[in-house]
Amino acid sequence: MWLNPACGPRYSVLEYGPAFAADSTMMPEVNITELERIELLPLDLARSLSHEGLQSDKAMELLGTSVQNGEDFLQFGLRAWPKVAQWPIERSGQLSIFFHPFTLWSLTENNYCLAICKAPSGLSCNDGRGGEFADCAVNPLVRTPFDNVFPMQRNVLMLSYPSQMDEIPPERFGEAHLLEISELKLPQEGFFTLRFMAQYLDSRGTNPVNALVSPPMQRVPQPGTTTGRIVMDGQTGNGPRPFIFERENLLIVRLRIGVTLRSAQSDRQEENETESLEEVPKVVPHPVVQIFLPPDYFCSVVGNGTADPDNSSDIFVRDLNNDGYVDNPMGTVLSGTWSHDGPICTFTLETSASVFAQQIFYVRLSVNNPRQALLRTDPTNLWRIRVAGMNSTTLGDLVNFISLDQEPNLPGWAGNLAVLTPLEGESLQPSNLSAGATNYLSVFFQVIHAMPEYSYILLDSPDGFDFTDNCSVSPLDDLYYQDWEGLPWGETVSGTRALTSSLGSDVNCTTDNWKRSVLSPPATRDFTRAIVRVGRAMLSNKYYGFQIRIQNALEWQAAHHDDWRLWVQSPEGYTVDGSKYTIQFNARRIDTLPQNYWDRSWGIYQDPIMLPLTMDFGQDLLLPSSVFDMSTVVTFFPLTPSADGALINMRVVAPNGYVWVPHEAGGWLGEVPGLTCEFCQLIVTPEVRLDNELILPVVVMRLGEEYGFQVRVRVPERPPTRSSNAFFLEMGFDPGIWNLDRMQAVNLPAPGLRVVSQAKIDSLCNLAGFAENIMEFHVHIASPLEPNAGFFFAGSENTRDTLLRCWPETLTPAQLNGDNGFCEVGENVVTGLPELKMYVVRGSFPSGLHIFRFRDVRNPLQPTAEMGSFSFGTYTDLHMYPKQKVLDLSKEIPVPRVLLLLPLTGLIQAPDYERPTYGRDDAPMRMNLITFYFQVADHPEVPDSVPYLYISLRGPAGFYFEEDCMENLQALNDSLDASQFPCSASNYPLQASWCPGVITTWPQNLEPEACLGIGHTARLSVPNPLARKWPGVVPNFLDNSMYAFKIQVQNPELQIEYGSQWAMDFVDFAGRPFDAFLVATFQQEETKLFLSSPLITRPWLQTTEQQYMTFRLDFRPYTTVPAPRMPRPGDAVPAARRMQISGLTPLAPDAEAAAAISPRGEGSLVVTVPPGFGFRAGDFDVCFQSSLERKERLLWDDEFFPSTEATCTVTGTGLRVLTYTLINQKPLLSMVTYSISSTVKNPDVASWPVAQDWLLETFKKFIATEQTIRLDSYAVPGTPMITPTRSFAVANLASEFTAGLEVPEMNVSFRLAEPLRNGDSIRLKAPPGFSLGHGECMNFRWSGTYRPLVYSPPPLCNCSNASTLCTMVLQVTESANFRAEVVPADVALSFLITVTNPTHQPALVENNWRMEFWMNQRLFSGSTVVSWPIYGLFQNLSVALVGTEQRAGAMSDLLFEFIPSVFGTALEIHLHEPLGFDFQVARVNAPWVRSDLTSSNRLLLIGGRLIPNEKTQVTLSLVPRHELSALGRAEHRSAMGAFGPGRWPHADLAARLCGRGTDTRDGKDGGFGAAERR
Repeated sequence: MWLNPACGPRYSVLEYGPAFAADSTMMPEVNITELERIELLPLDLARSLSHEGLQSDKAMELLGTSVQNGEDFLQFGLRAWPKVAQWPIERSGQLSIFFHPFTLWSLTENNYCLAICKAPSGLSCNDGRGGEFADCAVNPLVRTPFDNVFPMQRNVLMLSYPSQMDEIPPERFGEAHLLEISELKLPQEGFFTLRFMAQYLDSRGTNPVNALVSPPMQRVPQPGTTTGRIVMDGQTGNGPRPFIFERENLLIVRLRIGVTLRSAQSDRQEENETESLEEVPKVVPHPVVQIFLPPDYFCSVVGNGTADPDNSSDIFVRDLNNDGYVDNPMGTVLSGTWSHDGPICTFTLETSASVFAQQIFYVRLSVNNPRQALLRTDPTNLWRIRVAGMNSTTLGDLVNFISLDQEPNLPGWAGNLAVLTPLEGESLQPSNLSAGATNYLSVFFQVIHAMPEYSYILLDSPDGFDFTDNCSVSPLDDLYYQDWEGLPWGETVSGTRALTSSLGSDVNCTTDNWKRSVLSPPATRDFTRAIVRVGRAMLSNKYYGFQIRIQNALEWQAAHHDDWRLWVQSPEGYTVDGSKYTIQFNARRIDTLPQNYWDRSWGIYQDPIMLPLTMDFGQDLLLPSSVFDMSTVVTFFPLTPSADGALINMRVVAPNGYVWVPHEAGGWLGEVPGLTCEFCQLIVTPEVRLDNELILPVVVMRLGEEYGFQVRVRVPERPPTRSSNAFFLEMGFDPGIWNLDRMQAVNLPAPGLRVVSQAKIDSLCNLAGFAENIMEFHVHIASPLEPNAGFFFAGSENTRDTLLRCWPETLTPAQLNGDNGFCEVGENVVTGLPELKMYVVRGSFPSGLHIFRFRDVRNPLQPTAEMGSFSFGTYTDLHMYPKQKVLDLSKEIPVPRVLLLLPLTGLIQAPDYERPTYGRDDAPMRMNLITFYFQVADHPEVPDSVPYLYISLRGPAGFYFEEDCMENLQALNDSLDASQFPCSASNYPLQASWCPGVITTWPQNLEPEACLGIGHTARLSVPNPLARKWPGVVPNFLDNSMYAFKIQVQNPELQIEYGSQWAMDFVDFAGRPFDAFLVATFQQEETKLFLSSPLITRPWLQTTEQQYMTFRLDFRPYTTVPAPRMPRPGDAVPAARRMQISGLTPLAPDAEAAAAISPRGEGSLVVTVPPGFGFRAGDFDVCFQSSLERKERLLWDDEFFPSTEATCTVTGTGLRVLTYTLINQKPLLSMVTYSISSTVKNPDVASWPVAQDWLLETFKKFIATEQTIRLDSYAVPGTPMITPTRSFAVANLASEFTAGLEVPEMNVSFRLAEPLRNGDSIRLKAPPGFSLGHGECMNFRWSGTYRPLVYSPPPLCNCSNASTLCTMVLQVTESANFRAEVVPADVALSFLITVTNPTHQPALVENNWRMEFWMNQRLFSGSTVVSWPIYGLFQNLSVALVGTEQRAGAMSDLLFEFIPSVFGTALEIHLHEPLGFDFQVARVNAPWVRSDLTSSNRLLLIGGRLIPNEKTQVTLSLVPRHELSALGRAEHRSAMGAFGPGRWPHADLAARLCGRGTDTRDGKDGGFGAAERR
């Protein structure tokens, strides 16, 4: 049997069986119908032709006319002409068309087709059945016995002409019948030009005649039929050698050909005629398959192209679908040869060879990578296929490998590869080097390509290490992200000295195994890859550092020093940069290739350090060696080996910047005097490598002895921030040729340095001579300041004439001012440069970050060409200046250049209703588009060596520019729509009232190209016109013209400081500061939510009333919320304008005018609760029991919003939106605190510890246009929801409700749904003002005889802040068995405690007792109950008879004096003894009025005002006094003292509140409930 060599080494037959011919053939008769021509054309074309047909042999491309289920279909028209007129096409003649390549065509899904015969004019196509149908069938060329199971392709079209049609008469020879054939399916694959074969049988089915079909056909392969893929290999899927310049990156490529290629049987084609016998026959090019790589690649094929000659790839043996067959059977085409030319690899078929359509084969390539990085998303990164037939004939264009969009559906395959740039600056240091220990790796690296948000950092570890399935990533210590050099603005972000940055707070980490094939299921163990998603954008060439947890390997292997890699991936998961070599342990070895493996990455040691090793510098903080040019002695002690007498190679790696100097005088001592034993000396000559590696080779130590050594080291002026600030002592780092033990290793944090850090100078305005500047000096000091120690600031030459003033404001908590310090501003007696001393006189001043704000600073009088600087340092003995001593080493801190005047700068403040059009959104934390403008006096001219002109912006603290602030940055120019170009020449006439002037269109080609943001400052880079070549006129800014730009900035979370300003510089010019806008928010301190209960709802257990909880929301807006009829300042509304019936002020005429004319409009207040919450609504969506009023208003004030002033509605999905709409005159005023009281239904799912915010917003609507804009917005912190306990109750057993008095016994009882265990706790929180005790709780004891907790300590009570919020904590500690059950679930627990009532009634929403059950530091459940009422007491109460009539029976005057503790509007006086007074005719002083409810000895006064803590006098006149009768006793609240000649022992005085039905305000009772008594 002959085997096709193209099948490759692993080809095998999958199915086999017998096959037979569908029909037999016969010898034809002599006189029969022979075919001259057959034309098969697209039906539309065939219909358009005469019955003589097309008569052309030009090749035709088959194109579908309809698409069904992604496949092309085409209707055909067929005509056939006989050779001889006397032998026409017969009635019932049979015509078969053989569509080939046979393996491609499958015309229909079944054997049915439809054909209609169309005869030439005058002739008929009658089929004998009243129609013109020709029999039509589609059959397979080859049939098998399995047709009913797996039918073969139907590739033969069989037609029979109508049985009664008119044959073509001889006189009309040349005409033909047209057979219109129903839609047939075209193949997806293509084929080169060919002719179909046709066979004709007479009416009896005999006398076959064959002919070729015209015209020749060809089919371009459809997309997806010719495809290419690359096997994802290597750690990144980009091959084993993915970096730029790397050679021999071995790849496996899978090709599928969409067209059959056949090579001729001879290389030469003989012509029919030649001019001479000596002419050389023409050589015909063979068919080829070519792979085109992106530019700068070099492509070659390994060997004969066999994809996996050594069977090392698992892709050819996997069977993931478990069907018994490998998913990717390897096929290699061997019937040809491979060649290469630059980025092109070409396979040429040999003579008589074929590659068939749909055939899949693999080839192994070796590529040399380009010299430049190539991203996978780069449009030039295209891998393509070209297929050419004989004579180099092609069908269609080059075909791309699979796209990036197709890759997710084809795991393990790629359509192109990334060419990576090696990362720079990678280093990695562990916190624990012991085998099997939990370790925190400090990782540092420099990003090469700028990466967008949500890119990935991948860290790969050697085998044996494990990031676990609970990956943990955290920032490093703050010192790594701080400025230790006093860098100029901008250099902290980019440049060689840029600061190291954290990955931000939005970081997510998952894990995997980096050796896992993408075709394998996710890893479940051995997590050697950490995948860190970074929420922030990462800048090009910037350093980043983070910390990640890992479990160390259990055993050391040499490979541990070579398999640490770091990769940077795009958000789509495409690798961009990575570690070409293993990450270095010692940062001094970065960019080197250490020969010894132990000098590369770190490795584990078998033990931690055996003894508690100390590293002693003799002081806690180190002064840098540069101060006195002296090194420092450091002592390491104690050390002991893991094995007795073993040879040890010891290494101490110091932080980058430290320099070991053991060869100085006294630089090395192999013992520690007074600590090491007499014979415990390390006999060794120390070596130093790379300055910071101290090598102690071949040390011998005895087990059980303590060793140590002393060595000198030079201390740097700053700690490292691109590698760990720690010393690493390793015993056995170099196994050497004797394979010595890796015994012990330890990480020793370096001590702090006595240097200033984080020092910078912020200057608001850089205008020369500006005398109202604000400068802030930021400095972090390492050493605390004692008396006579302090700060010394000294200016450089470019700060001459700068005038600072004492005292500056201290913006940080620790204060240094005239109360505890001394401040003096002066000039250096020699140089005349500014100096400032601030030092401590009394007490001390702590170390840490301090910020000093100097106001009214005068800038230097003349512009400067270079930046100036101030020397920041701290010194002792400053009172002896200039003989002070260094405390913390000073740094030169740059100060901005002083510039010429920029005539005009500012921000465009459009009217409220127009600001959203320009992108303004002043709400907190929103991204805001602010339009800034500036006027140029003289156009700038900067040398062509300077590439950019800079625009600098400085805003108030709290604003935040993204580091890359190019997003939405837009210079205002003619490319913008007029609606986006405020104050343009065309808009200015309509906007002149608020525009600073006409904004000139920004010069073309000078738009900003870069934007760097640092906090609340930003710098825009504009091309320097003189630094570039222009084809025509050089663009530039025009003299005396105004320009503007929009820039995006994030608003502060909280309100900025009043009087804050922005400032702007342009090249060599500085503008004066201009006012900032306020953040559209609410005042944080006054905007609070009070929720009466944090319990989730249980609809199946609660009634509707029980599901809704009371809440109060206090808020103070910064922006007035207008009412449509509110008066403006100065408005005088005549009585004629008032409506006579309703009393409402009509809408002002300008309420219907432009918004720029009037601030009035329809204002609204909107509260939106998180999902799960819901407000209660009445009929027609009206709020249920809701009120809006000024907080703590007096009861008689009208500062509330009834239905005539505001409507309240509840809307939205789940009734989550409560809206108050102002409809009359009352606005919500700026900086006034208001309260909303209502009810809300809590969610039915617990959320602790997460508290979802409530959104509070105010709006105003322009009535004329219905346009609504938001005013203020604030996310009010919410309350975490918790699960209710089984039961909870509080009882005032003493029924003591008097304010300020002690309740001897309060009973607390509860039942829990879960057992109470060791480690749990019960917390009881009292309403505001109640006292439970301080430290020990007052009289705590268990109720009855049952004591559930015997051994647990007594509870502790803690009360905090002025409002006295008390909490009792009962900690369960019954035994040492942690989490052991103490009390079973559902057991009733009860205890007694003494409490003290508050001095006044708590607010309704806060007057609740709350119990919390904490299960192992987690709030598991809780409950709340309403507390009892509190009755206040009158203070300084006195009653006196006044006037002359004091005898019995006279009309007396009584004077009551007292100080109320709560608000009230009614006063009740109850006289118990003596009898005889009658109040029914008594008169009272205004504004009090005697109520009709007054009786003889009970007086009820109304209409007055009782104000807390204000003395009140009530005078009763004409009180009849009858003769004294026998004394009796009446029930009373307190006794009154005797006065005058009579005795008045018993009376009650009660203040009451007269409300409007239900009053929910703090401390106020509806109706006539008593508020206080005496």
